[in-house]
Amino acid sequence: MLDKFKKYLENEKRRSPRTVSAYVHNLKTFRKHIKRDYLLVSESDIRSYKRHLMFKKLKSTSANQILASIKSFYKWLVLEGKLAKNPVLLDLFFKIDPPGIIEIPTTEEIEKIIGVVQYEMDQKMLKRQMAKDLKRQRLREQVLARETEIFNKATIKAHAKTLRDKFMISALASSGLRIAELLKLTTDDIGENGSIRVRQGKGNKDRHSFMDRRSLKIYKEYALVLGELGAKRLFRFTYRQAWHIIKTYIKKAGITKNLKVHSFRHYFVTEMGRRGMSDSDISKFTGHKNVNTLARYKNYDLKTQKDIYDKHQENDKNINKETGK
Repeated sequence: MLDKFKKYLENEKRRSPRTVSAYVHNLKTFRKHIKRDYLLVSESDIRSYKRHLMFKKLKSTSANQILASIKSFYKWLVLEGKLAKNPVLLDLFFKIDPPGIIEIPTTEEIEKIIGVVQYEMDQKMLKRQMAKDLKRQRLREQVLARETEIFNKATIKAHAKTLRDKFMISALASSGLRIAELLKLTTDDIGENGSIRVRQGKGNKDRHSFMDRRSLKIYKEYALVLGELGAKRLFRFTYRQAWHIIKTYIKKAGITKNLKVHSFRHYFVTEMGRRGMSDSDISKFTGHKNVNTLARYKNYDLKTQKDIYDKHQENDKNINKETGK
């Protein structure tokens, strides 16, 4: 039964492999808890499982994802004619509090974060150079040659890491890509002019975006190092690892704002809007289906809001002059 449901999700609902795997796992866990066949499940069983999730102290969003798997499965069973009545409750899901305001970094703060990356690299290089000088004094030529080889390899790797982290932060802020989309990039996806080909982004759609001149300059240097290492993938870590790296630099930069991974994407939308780019054009770079979604991404500071207000006040004066009012 689960195999048929899995094919239904893959072929008709076009769900991603990750989503399909999560649905199947959630349903197996649900059956293990209720200890009976899926077709014999009652409304009270589902209420009991909902209470079970509540006692596990899961976040409401996590619990709702599990419950959504169950709801989708029983809706499919009714469509297949295997059940006459859907046992899933109308009030199945837990209430979720509205999200708080996501703070976004300023241009100066992004510069500061990238500066911290470079500072960390400079400090590492200084320590390595001091160690190399000390060994040069003490070791014989044969040992020194070997140590120099090791040092050079370590230097290349350290340099690659610095360029990687600088490019990740700069590209997130200047391209509007989701971090998951950025982490999938290879050197084949980057054009000479700074174009970025996003393969199978959200909604399984391909699109193009661009990076600014600073990001392109960092990338070209990074690509040379990757070429020396014989690598094509720009990043070799997970979403969580990427955010941990970024958070570390934010903390070292002394920034106390409640920045999130999405803050850099919010920064891109806000900055492009401030520069006069239309929401329709912005959505082509960010991959948003609904242009109205961009409204919640814009988070202008007080000065920008005042400039917008004064601009429209000035427009109102001009209209009054023309109409003689």
